[in-house]
Amino acid sequence: MKRIALAIFTILFLVLLFQSKLYWFSKKPELKKLERIVLVDLAMEALKAKEVPVSSIVIYNGKIIGRGYNTVLRDTNIGGHAEINAISDAIKNIGESDFNKLDRDSLRLITTFEPCLMCRGAIIENRIKQVEFIKEKSVLHWIKNYLKAFSYEFEKKKVDEDNLQDSLFMLHPSYSSNKP
Repeated sequence: MKRIALAIFTILFLVLLFQSKLYWFSKKPELKKLERIVLVDLAMEALKAKEVPVSSIVIYNGKIIGRGYNTVLRDTNIGGHAEINAISDAIKNIGESDFNKLDRDSLRLITTFEPCLMCRGAIIENRIKQVEFIKEKSVLHWIKNYLKAFSYEFEKKKVDEDNLQDSLFMLHPSYSSNKP
């Protein structure tokens, strides 16, 4: 039984590990001069704020609609990563409703450093299919992160019944059609 569990864990681990390296098999896109300049300028803003110099841009139909750089320390915000800030900026600039209507095949995110798991979550949630980065993270980085994620799945616990959250949802205006 232990061998089967170990084999299943090994297979899942390898699948997860190499899913982050699928870009090895795709065509390498070219970074345009303007995109490079904007990314460098944003990274310099991060450095001025004594932040890690990571920057990101969101592009729609060739036009930059969102810009971001790390603001974790400046804003005391753990979610202040460049990618999340760029997505937030794009949504602020064109509005959430219009952002959600954008053709996802024409939407790109470019970042100077391969997105972390949190940023990947934001990218996936916002249905951004085209993601490009300049510097990749090491395989060791992904091994450590997937081990943490695997451990998280075993450690999390559900408490209480669903009706607390359900009653809170019902207070939200978008759920008004569900009220009796």
